[in-house]
Amino acid sequence: MPNRPLVAFGNFFFKVRNGLFPAVFVALLVLTRPTLLLGSPAAHTLLLGLGAGLALLGEFVRCLTIGYEYIERGGRDGKVYASFLFKGGVYSHTRNPMYVGNALIAIGLMLYSGAPLAILAGIPFFLFVYLSITAAEEHYLSGKFGDDYRAYCRGVNRFIPP
Repeated sequence: MPNRPLVAFGNFFFKVRNGLFPAVFVALLVLTRPTLLLGSPAAHTLLLGLGAGLALLGEFVRCLTIGYEYIERGGRDGKVYASFLFKGGVYSHTRNPMYVGNALIAIGLMLYSGAPLAILAGIPFFLFVYLSITAAEEHYLSGKFGDDYRAYCRGVNRFIPP
């Protein structure tokens, strides 16, 4: 049984993501101030490097995903939609490689900002958003593709490859 509130949030976020996400990034980065994280210049530099590395890794995952399998992006009429079930390429290792890439980018940018409030508010926000969108997509795909999708779920992890 799907988590109905999570699916409802996911449907909302799916519809508004193209405008909301940049607005949240800009708001967090404009309204917060970087500080010397962990009280140490070396630790701060390490955290900034980690943030940059995660953002680049996320972009690499997105490029790798798109390079192996054409995907329909954007749904249809602001709603989750798929004309067929993607199971090849990177999708044979994780069911949501684009969201893994997006989450890595979001986490990386929040860390790279060097702003504790952006880190503490932004990371949980974007993880919740991608988890809820995933729930909405899983609900849709299960209804549309039935047993084929459920068999795919049994063989492929949601986010982290085995």
